[in-house]
Amino acid sequence: PLTVEYIIDRHTLAPMLKPFLSGPDMESLREYMSGSNNQNECWHIGMRRDQDPRLKYCPKCADEDRLLYGEAYWHRLHLSGLVDICPIHLCWLHQLSNNERLCEKLVLAEDVIPISQRAALIELDKAQHRMRLWLAEQVKWLLENPSAPINSANLAAAYEERLDEMGFMTVRRKFAFTSIRRSFQEWARPLVEGYAIASDAFRLFSERSFNRYLREITGPLGLHLFIMKFLDIDVSSLPGRNAKCPFEPGPWPCLNATCPLFRKDVIANYELKISSMGYTRGNFECECGYRYSRRAPDLKGESRTHPSRILSVGGAWTERLTLLWSDRKFKNRGIADELSSSTDFVKRKARQLGLPPRRGPAQRSRGI
Repeated sequence: PLTVEYIIDRHTLAPMLKPFLSGPDMESLREYMSGSNNQNECWHIGMRRDQDPRLKYCPKCADEDRLLYGEAYWHRLHLSGLVDICPIHLCWLHQLSNNERLCEKLVLAEDVIPISQRAALIELDKAQHRMRLWLAEQVKWLLENPSAPINSANLAAAYEERLDEMGFMTVRRKFAFTSIRRSFQEWARPLVEGYAIASDAFRLFSERSFNRYLREITGPLGLHLFIMKFLDIDVSSLPGRNAKCPFEPGPWPCLNATCPLFRKDVIANYELKISSMGYTRGNFECECGYRYSRRAPDLKGESRTHPSRILSVGGAWTERLTLLWSDRKFKNRGIADELSSSTDFVKRKARQLGLPPRRGPAQRSRGI
């Protein structure tokens, strides 16, 4: 029997977004598509310009469909906003002449695709045509391999490795954004000349967008595919790129002193992110809600129990801090020890929670 997961993986465009969305965002998308997320507002992934609702088809694929199945049908690969070439027959896709849109009306392919329509072949001696073919091949591979172990962490590792090999990393292991952007735009400009949709949708020549999406990894699919081509990275190579693990072997411990799993190795996965300064960090999260960050690489595990930053603490940690803060028997140092944290972090969290300031001995003697 068909399952919701099978339909999403084999009959929608969701799998092509896997390398360009973080794990939580991908799960949120699948929940929205399956109907388990009942929010009324539209789920937003920041890729509106990469979505093309026009009905497109390959005339040769339609003829083959009729021979094999007795009728033509829509191919999800052709319906991707990034694809305008059939990578199988090396020809340009056709669009419905009346501009029917998926969001307005669903029509049967057999009712609207002409029989034995002539197909316009691409010219492989032209760099623009080869680029459009490469884009179609990448989307095709992603759609045909929905179970491939790929996510934004794989893409981040591939970017860092290739940029380092190409000399685009500073001595402090930061991304040289200006040099990367200039070289990329010089390379990409002749490939998109005459293709207004590429320049607009993929934001190839926007300084702000380019820096942000390269730093955050997630973002418009089209822009990242152009960056991958510039760095000579195929989507099929991303699982192998992840073999370079920036941390010691897992699983990794929960560092929440109020969690029953404190200091136990229960975190199976982590998420790689590149900070605004160009540093690579791994974000680790326990099921209790405690989330911390470690600087990469750290193959020896020196920061295993001493994270560089705490991103969230969870409800149990907050409740424990509130209780200890009101107990005059505990000094600030004692509270920090109880919560396995630093004094400065405890004070900062107390201010964020709006807890009243604690009075010291000198303040009590003066009646303050």
